[in-house]
Amino acid sequence: DEYQRRNQYESKIIKDIAQGKAAEIMVHKALKTSYPDFFIYDKTKKSFEADLYLNEKKIHVKSCKLNGYCPSWVFQPNDPLTIDPDKKEYLALVVLCNEPYMYFIPAIGVEYHPPRKKSLNKKCIYQWSLKT
Repeated sequence: DEYQRRNQYESKIIKDIAQGKAAEIMVHKALKTSYPDFFIYDKTKKSFEADLYLNEKKIHVKSCKLNGYCPSWVFQPNDPLTIDPDKKEYLALVVLCNEPYMYFIPAIGVEYHPPRKKSLNKKCIYQWSLKT
């Protein structure tokens, strides 16, 4: 429904799912996490659960493509991760490019910013705001 509301259809959905799964595979290989879930859920089954697990760490994978702008990762404003993360939650912020890289950081203490596009109701992390 959200894709349709923004006039983004099947090709955009497929591209986003493939990009997200590629990022999960990268994180899985780099950190030796649980195996990514390749099941595509109906929109009514969407959740804010972690994508991967490493011992007791809950890893939320977000990806973006390097496109000439500062890399950024977008979150739903009602995502519990952005409101009140627990100490077991981590972010794997992946940048997909010729030589992909990621930031692996605790979810607690992350700075969220409004999106550049004012019409979006989202929370964003910009690469420039990361404390590395």
